[in-house]
Amino acid sequence: MHYKDGWKLYTDITGEARRMGIDFATSTMFTAFDNSNYQLCQTYPRKLIMPKKVSDRKVYGAAQFRSKNRLPALSYYDQRTGCSIWRCSQTNTGLFGKNSAEDEDLFYEISRCGKEGQQRNKCIIFDARPKLSAQGNKFKGGGFEDLRNYRNE
Repeated sequence: MHYKDGWKLYTDITGEARRMGIDFATSTMFTAFDNSNYQLCQTYPRKLIMPKKVSDRKVYGAAQFRSKNRLPALSYYDQRTGCSIWRCSQTNTGLFGKNSAEDEDLFYEISRCGKEGQQRNKCIIFDARPKLSAQGNKFKGGGFEDLRNYRNE
């Protein structure tokens, strides 16, 4: 069995993007976001793939709305279909269901990261937790997205 240091497996964001068919030099949809000092999120890699049209201010705002700053980041992109998978942690909506315009704008821009020339993809949010767990987390300050706040026309 060959052991690899897991922290060194995901060091070349450009190579990983290229593997998925993304070329940062020509892409109108994606950019590499710098997290090398781990100010954005301590548990994410040094570089993240983000929608190109989202400002740094919105990226940081969306991160603050998520548990441990784990904002949506690209995990998989299929260049043939334009479908993608973005992972993140639960929101910090709390008991009163607060929302974040930055998080909502980030999701809107994610929905626009489809196939080149395609207008928009439908954005589907999956929560892998049991419903009672998700609801119970609101008592601890966590929660889940209120889909009425997210543009998904």
